[in-house]
Amino acid sequence: MEHDELPSNYTVTRRRTENVIKKLSQDPKLLKKYGDIIAEQERRGFVETVDEKEQKGGKIHYIPHHPIHKESSTTPIRIVYDCSCRQSPSHPSLNDCLMDTPPKLNDLTKLLVQFRANQFATCTDIEKAFLHVGLSEEDRDVTRFLWLSDPTNPGSQLKTYRFKAVLFGATSSPFILNATIQKHLKQFGNTNRVKEITELTHPYKWRYCPTDNNPADLLTRGLTIEQFDQSILWRKGPNWLTDSTKWPELNSAKNTVLTSLVDDSESEEEIDNLDMTHQNSLGSITNILNISNHGSYMKLLRITVIRFIRNCRRDRISRKSGLLEVNEFKQQ
Repeated sequence: MEHDELPSNYTVTRRRTENVIKKLSQDPKLLKKYGDIIAEQERRGFVETVDEKEQKGGKIHYIPHHPIHKESSTTPIRIVYDCSCRQSPSHPSLNDCLMDTPPKLNDLTKLLVQFRANQFATCTDIEKAFLHVGLSEEDRDVTRFLWLSDPTNPGSQLKTYRFKAVLFGATSSPFILNATIQKHLKQFGNTNRVKEITELTHPYKWRYCPTDNNPADLLTRGLTIEQFDQSILWRKGPNWLTDSTKWPELNSAKNTVLTSLVDDSESEEEIDNLDMTHQNSLGSITNILNISNHGSYMKLLRITVIRFIRNCRRDRISRKSGLLEVNEFKQQ
């Protein structure tokens, strides 16, 4: 986005801040409330003080602010930061230098229909939503502002602050907030989806997907943005996904899956009650245990897993190895 160089805006910001202080001084309670709001923002990590003596590179820009009076006993005033303030008509404001991409909002018609679907509807609001979105440290110096070093003394020196979070008043803030919420909702949804899959299914029921056909592996292949955007695999998945007759199978010559040896006498319910996550490809099972010496495969598997768990809890000297012992079967 091309624009003229952003000025510091210090002179106009200082003048306007002094005017705000003079006006609020006529009502000490409002002046104190104004100072309390800024103090709370600093306490909660939304803003931070700036050491003027510290030399910093990069752009520095100051933003004036003023109160908006509200008909409320708890919050009689709200601070508004004027990101559209220009040092002069020929200079750009901070908002002139920011992209004003509109946020992706829900379809209004759909919302209205949903509100009419049931007898009751609920609305919620995120407290100080913008201030919960962090601002990169390299961008913070263009969000500087001034306020009293001693809020109880209108004649005290002005102190410099800067935002550590996205501020209300910047033209790009609504889009940033919306994008952040969408990202967290998507991550939350994906986490719940994976949790649901692991709770409702067992790994031994999962199908095999070669890495070349797995959309999840695209993120590890170093694709460019253009390649990722044009990927049919990412958008629609592998072409065999909707046709079960074309589903790929794991090469049994290289991997022997333990479930191929399940005793037919065991019920499916007993199998489902086991944690099958240990049924990974282990090569030939006969290299580990002689199945023919045992009457129940599932009992053998349980004892083997129990030995493994107990060995994990023991020191190296006390761990058991070799063939299963009789007392291990009696403990079942």
